[in-house]
Amino acid sequence: MSNINVKTQNSKLKTQNSEKGVSIYLALIIMSVLLAIALGISTIILSQMKMITGMGDSVVALYAADTGIEVALDDDTPDPHYGPSPLGDASYEVDVVCCDFVTNPDCRWNGTPCPGLPIDSTCNASYLCYKSVGTYRGIRRAIEATR
Repeated sequence: MSNINVKTQNSKLKTQNSEKGVSIYLALIIMSVLLAIALGISTIILSQMKMITGMGDSVVALYAADTGIEVALDDDTPDPHYGPSPLGDASYEVDVVCCDFVTNPDCRWNGTPCPGLPIDSTCNASYLCYKSVGTYRGIRRAIEATR
């Protein structure tokens, strides 16, 4: 009987000794998964914060461009170019060209200056084309208008 007890005790000791490292291994696996999740979430949050900051800067640049349009439209004798005019950290530049939609129906900005004569004393066009570009922290936004 004593031989059986010794064998049983030895097998219990072997089982206990072989299971000692499992809890450490399991803890390391769980910690690694939690760390990966935390790093993933922090990366997403940081990229969203950069995007939100850029959207705020974009709005300021748009308001600067709007200010440039207002300044140019309020002038009864427009200049061909306004600016760069600083507005704190923002600025605007406005280009004005002589446009005639009657004789030139394709007279639009479309990303390039309106085809037409620069404003001078001989500008007899039906319309003036205004393009204002506002800049703030490297972000540029544009507004176009006709009068």
